[in-house]
Amino acid sequence: MRNYLSPLIVVFICIIAGSCTQEEGSAPATIKPPFEDTIILTASAKTLGLFDNMSFDIKTNQKNNEKGGLAYYLGERLDSVVWQLPEIFNEVYTGYRMPIGLEQRFYLPGKYEAKVTAYRDSLVVGRDSTVVEVMLTGDFLGINWDMEEEITSRSFDFVSLAKGFTLTLFHSISETPYMLLSYKINNYPGRDKYKEEIAATRSFFYNYITTLYGESEAAYEGEDITQSPLADEYTERFKNTLNSLITDNIPYYPLAFWETPICHIALIGSAPSMSGDISVSYYKIIAEPVKISM
Repeated sequence: MRNYLSPLIVVFICIIAGSCTQEEGSAPATIKPPFEDTIILTASAKTLGLFDNMSFDIKTNQKNNEKGGLAYYLGERLDSVVWQLPEIFNEVYTGYRMPIGLEQRFYLPGKYEAKVTAYRDSLVVGRDSTVVEVMLTGDFLGINWDMEEEITSRSFDFVSLAKGFTLTLFHSISETPYMLLSYKINNYPGRDKYKEEIAATRSFFYNYITTLYGESEAAYEGEDITQSPLADEYTERFKNTLNSLITDNIPYYPLAFWETPICHIALIGSAPSMSGDISVSYYKIIAEPVKISM
């Protein structure tokens, strides 16, 4: 006849031996190393122009955090690091691969304060901030027409994670140079919201250029873009025609003009697309130098 241990005896033996405190094969609980350090936020440039590239970077006071890199050092000791730049980004990063630097461009002049906050066990264990000043410089949106490098084109992106859009400034360097500013929605929000936001880029671009360069010389405010009376005036000002070279085979029409001592600037809009489920007009800003060097 077999002998069986009662459940109470089994429990008692486990307690005495300490063998029932952890399931077989489970990983031991990890204890984070202490964080006795200072978070420091730096900026690669304190003053810059529109669409200039710069970076915000985290440093610490510790000298012995090279093992695995600074990101590993922070991820091992912190729950999260929050990066904030008003209306541009407000991001929470965790883990051993959290960024220790973020690149950024700006599309509006002004002073911007970036902040980082370090959390451990739901408590703030470190924070710092830095301020950069962005100025309206260059020939157009911070960029100069003349280039020393032997390139044919270049692009500059301003990304707002907070507001969900990207502005791309494309600079074509050719016999008839131009710059083209485009708007892109970062994440598709659904058909109705997409149409609403794209439609709003007409006023967004108009107000943007007016803020930077003053009132327009001429403007068409009608809803039917194809009826704009400004085509002849565009031809008088610009050498680049509104064709597939700059508008991806979509017919565009001029809607407003601005003048500076250096640039011709125009707001242009496309005829609504006739294919697909979404029929919308797209808007861009085009600029050319007043006097083109040949």
